[in-house]
Amino acid sequence: ATNVSGTRPLDWFIGSGIVGRSYGTLIDGFLFQAPVSYFSAAAEWNLSPGYQGKPFIDVARPIEPGCLNCHASRVQHIEGTQNRYREAPFLEGGIGCERCHGPGGDHVAAMRMGNRSGGVQIVNPAKLDAERRDNVCQQCHVTGAARVERAGKRLTAFRPGERLSDYVSIFVWSGAGGGPRA
Repeated sequence: ATNVSGTRPLDWFIGSGIVGRSYGTLIDGFLFQAPVSYFSAAAEWNLSPGYQGKPFIDVARPIEPGCLNCHASRVQHIEGTQNRYREAPFLEGGIGCERCHGPGGDHVAAMRMGNRSGGVQIVNPAKLDAERRDNVCQQCHVTGAARVERAGKRLTAFRPGERLSDYVSIFVWSGAGGGPRA
């Protein structure tokens, strides 16, 4: 057996620390997940999510926008790449208000204009119909067995109040012995 060792800077962390924190390193603009994370409840370092049960430690595991989009806000992914981001891969650690309430800039602009006839331009999920309300949560909390973006659509373009199914098909297992279903 050969022992291999090395170091990498942990440039970014993901997570508030309440449950834990995972770390990433940015190499030439590409973001990779560190193989260890800190888990607060157990007060210990352990394998990062997705590394359990693997026969080797993948030190080049990309952090893709689909993952980062649910664990950070204002993600700055460079379109057409798997895991390349601007100098700051995201502008807010954790989940910001806009994830559930829509673009804050639209709300600020409407309030500055003082004309509320077009609404306050902010989404209150409690006032949405059941499907659209649930879709606000499901954008992150229903991952399914697979997610497939619709032709010409990007999940990152979804805004609260819209139908998630207009952006992505989520396949879930139908039950014991069954295959996936949309």
